[in-house]
Amino acid sequence: MNIVLAQNVSLNSNYAVSNTLQHLVRLLSGDDDIAFSLICGRNEAVPEITKDGFFSFHEIDTGMHSILGNIKYALSISSRLKTIHTKRKVDLIHARYPFSALLGATLFKKWVFPSVRIIYDIGSPWIEMMGERFKWLSNRIFKSSLHRMESFLANNVDGYYFQNEDVAEYYQAHIPSIKDKPCEYLNFELDSHLFEPRPFNHSIAKTLGIMQGDLVLGMVAGLARMREVDFVIKSFAKYRNQFGVDSIKMLIVGEGPERKNLQNLVKTMGLDDIIRFTGQVDHKSVPDYLSVMNMAISHLPNKTVFEISSPLKLMEYLVCGVPVLASNVKAHRRLCKYSSNVFLYENNAESFCSTLHALIKRVPESKEVLEERQFLKECFGSNTIRNNLVNLYSTVLS
Repeated sequence: MNIVLAQNVSLNSNYAVSNTLQHLVRLLSGDDDIAFSLICGRNEAVPEITKDGFFSFHEIDTGMHSILGNIKYALSISSRLKTIHTKRKVDLIHARYPFSALLGATLFKKWVFPSVRIIYDIGSPWIEMMGERFKWLSNRIFKSSLHRMESFLANNVDGYYFQNEDVAEYYQAHIPSIKDKPCEYLNFELDSHLFEPRPFNHSIAKTLGIMQGDLVLGMVAGLARMREVDFVIKSFAKYRNQFGVDSIKMLIVGEGPERKNLQNLVKTMGLDDIIRFTGQVDHKSVPDYLSVMNMAISHLPNKTVFEISSPLKLMEYLVCGVPVLASNVKAHRRLCKYSSNVFLYENNAESFCSTLHALIKRVPESKEVLEERQFLKECFGSNTIRNNLVNLYSTVLS
């Protein structure tokens, strides 16, 4: 089968969707039964993953967060699809959100090859997510218009790839035809080949002023206001004061527009030596940073976009052997049936502190987290993702 994977994002940008796209590319590359092409956004440098030559690679110079950029991408991939199709018939287009890829695939289907099959891959309620991130996109009328356009384009879709059942249920309210099409659920885009327990990284620890005997609470996150990392910092400070635990430190791994404000907050609290920021790190090195953590935080605010998500970071923590302190939202509760090492707190500082204290008491016994790794890997790992995806391809093409 000849598959084209399309998404308006570069492979090496500082977005979670870029890491996910790279993971999907690795899963599909080098398969004798799949001829594979990728059409993505322009990259600042040649991505390492493209150098093996296992697939056809196409870049389009567009903007992910601009209306004009997405329109340009849609028109451009329609043209690129025609070029690919001229060399070998395109059987299926795997169009990932937002719907600029779906628009381009639809134009190709209408104008060039009506028999092509289209899978629409929706990893999150992205219209709501963009509204949270960019205020100019939060207008109710504008969001309603985007939903109507997405629903219109969905008439050309032959199958869906959702992050989980909750995302599918959310979208059925906007795209009623979903219930009549084949669906598969990703659940987690877990790269189980990358995320695995690693030895304590002395180099990283030394750079961050962490001793091997220190108690470290860590967090890997994009530092955007919508993530409410300030709540986590303030609650952590309250815990140190309330329980008198001076030996605990906090490590925040990640970058984002709120980093400067958060660092100023930490400085104001006089916790510069206790709470450390790494800034942006290479995705491949995240497991090394997890190696210096005794426990980790997955904080999701009580908002629809987070409630129905699949919190990938939480799963990455667990498969690396790190027990997790997590906010009590639906997305986290869903995971609790797979792990006994997720400790839920309510969205207030008092609950955060008491739950963290309970978790600290469990840290010496956290070896059981490692025992869950094989089970989680089998349920949500790379091989499972690939099998589910190929099964969906086969179903849609049959």
